[in-house]
Amino acid sequence: MVTRNSIAPFPADIDRDYFAAWLSGFVDGEGSFTLRQDYRSFKHTDKKFFVSSATFEITLRSDDLAILRTIQSFFGCGLIYRLIKPPKNYPNSKPRSTFKVSRVPQLAETIVPHFDASNLLAKKKNDYSIWREGVLLHRSISKRKRVPLLGRSGTLPKWTAEESEQFAHFVRALKQKRIYVSP
Repeated sequence: MVTRNSIAPFPADIDRDYFAAWLSGFVDGEGSFTLRQDYRSFKHTDKKFFVSSATFEITLRSDDLAILRTIQSFFGCGLIYRLIKPPKNYPNSKPRSTFKVSRVPQLAETIVPHFDASNLLAKKKNDYSIWREGVLLHRSISKRKRVPLLGRSGTLPKWTAEESEQFAHFVRALKQKRIYVSP
């Protein structure tokens, strides 16, 4: 049964090696590697929990949805989101679609190996190298014992103070790399 989030098989008429090289070049221009962190408190508890996330995404105009679906089929993971309404600060923008991978195991086991094998060549390779370290740190912590959220369902990985500071360092470094300095 095909569902809304089903991933089609990669087209047999496209050479995977050629597409992998093309994809890395495309991500150099259109991709985004993001790390986020926050300390959150949840209802019914006074504790603050360290919450972190990592994402890889590509956002294009919705008339390029077909290439996002091909990218999704190449990786075999991720979701595609469609934004029909333009953002308030860009009322004349066209509808957009985003391919996004945010599950840490998929990032560590699929996205990282791809970009390790098919290198980025432009300035985004600096973002990737920082992001990669953040993802691998997050992955190693996610494999350990998890802390239950009191009064809520679910768990969070238990971060040490040193690990959360190391992840915070990666978040800051990634933001600093994006600051444009004119020549």
